[in-house]
Parts: sequence; C-alpha cells; structure tokens
Amino acid sequence: PRRRPLRAAHVGLREARPLSVLARVAFRQFREAVRSASSLCKQNPSHSQLDKSASSTAPKHAVEAKMSYHFVTGDFTPQKVFLPDKEYGLALDALVKGCADVLLTRGEGASLRILLGKRKVEPQPDWWFVGGRTRPGDTPAEGAARNVKRELGLAIETRRFVHVNTYSFVWNYRQQAPTTNGTADASTVFELPLTQAEADGLGPSKFDEKEYADAAWVGPLDILEGDYHPALQQAVRDLLAQRAYRDLRNVSGGPPAAVARCARRFVAWKEAAPLRACKVRFVDGSYQFVGTDGAR
Repeated sequence: PRRRPLRAAHVGLREARPLSVLARVAFRQFREAVRSASSLCKQNPSHSQLDKSASSTAPKHAVEAKMSYHFVTGDFTPQKVFLPDKEYGLALDALVKGCADVLLTRGEGASLRILLGKRKVEPQPDWWFVGGRTRPGDTPAEGAARNVKRELGLAIETRRFVHVNTYSFVWNYRQQAPTTNGTADASTVFELPLTQAEADGLGPSKFDEKEYADAAWVGPLDILEGDYHPALQQAVRDLLAQRAYRDLRNVSGGPPAAVARCARRFVAWKEAAPLRACKVRFVDGSYQFVGTDGAR
C-alpha cells in the first residue's frame, strides 16, 4: 500500500555521483576488512560464504545470518509464570519489555518486498513488523522464530534470522489498563528472507483478525517515502545498508567499478538517517514529527 509522501527519507541510489572523500575512506576500510575476511575464509572453510551444510531451500544470504549476541551466566532456568491483567499492567509500568520483531522479505534488488501487518490494537495500531515480546532465556532469534510461528504458522530455523539492529520504543498507549500509562520496549529486529514457496500465500488471511486489519508486501522505497512510523523506516534503512554491505563483500576482488559502486551504496544507506532519536504523534492516521535527537 502506498502512503502519501512524508519527507524524502532516502538517498537516491540511481544517481551517478562521484565518490566523496568519506566514501573513498570508507571504501578503503571496507576493502581491507573484506580482504581479511576472505583470507580467514580460505584458512577455515567452515566460514565460507555459503555453508554447504545449509538447506538448499533457504535464500543464499540467509545462511550468512548475522546473529545478535547472547550471553548466559550460570545455569539459568526459565520460570513459566502467567501474570493476571492487573499484575501485568504493573509490570509494564516498572519494566522495559524485550521484543523480537521481524522484517520478512522476498526478492532481490528492485523486486525486494517486505511483509507488513496493519495492526488495530495498541501500542501501534498501524503498519508494523511481525513480532512481539520474548521470553526469559530466549535468544533474540529464538524469540523471533517463536513470534513468526505464532503469527504466521511458519516454522523457521533460528540460523536464518539475520540481525538488523536493536531499537528503543516508547509508546503513549497500551492495550492493558490503564491504557494511557503506555509502555516501553527494547526491540531486536531481524530480517527473515523467505523462499518463493514460503512467501506464497502470506497475506491478510494469515494474520489474526483480532489484532490485524490488513497485511501487504511493500517495497522498501515505498516505506521510506511514505507516511510510516520512523522506527519502521529506520529498520528498513538499516536493512538496506546491511544488504549493501553483503553485496560489497561478495564483489571483493572483482572489477574496481563494481566494488566502488557497492561501496557508494553502502555508505549512502549508512548515512541516510542522521537522527538517533525522534518523537512523533499518531493523529488521524498520520505521523506528526514533534521533536528530534533526544526529544521527550
């Protein structure tokens, strides 16, 4: 679904631009990093670009999954506890929830599409990731896999979830009483590249009608140019930067023009979002920016 333009939030990558000084420096740094990585791969075949033990049905870059870090100290045993609404509301007042959210993708390049669900419940009654909270003891990828299974019925191995970034969300409203107390989340966002067979049939009918009003496959530039939540837009920029880095790594040792083109694309996406924090209001189905870096 196309939304009306909010602001130019992306860098026009189709324009032929000379390499800036910053891009040249970045390119030299990435070239050395890629060469080092290539050398390590030659020394240790288990770190090669395509793990031969990976399933042939998984998209190629899914087996190169960049995982989030997870550390366990001692013998942790998760406790299965159900909180009644009142106690859960108090927990939301006192704690930040850990969430694992997912950008499910299909296609490459101009055909890249991202599956979004249009929620109709708080705290985000609009287009959003697939996902939700995690459980104590989960790795972030395990939480993401559980949420995808719950939301869409897809059983996906955790190694296929590619870590995009981690974000902080603070919401004015929540579903639990008192609704105006709001809630806060720390969300680890992943990309889950799907095969064509997995992507086929994923649409509104796969989503819980109690929580979602709609769902659609949306192009990344449509998200960046449309009236979508800035956190969702930031995750898409980070996703595109990550894919650009993957392309840069894959052309290491190739024609200089191809390497330079990939380096420009990577630097452009990394520089595309100068804001580290912002504040918006969701009014009448539209986002209104009311503050930037560090705004409360």
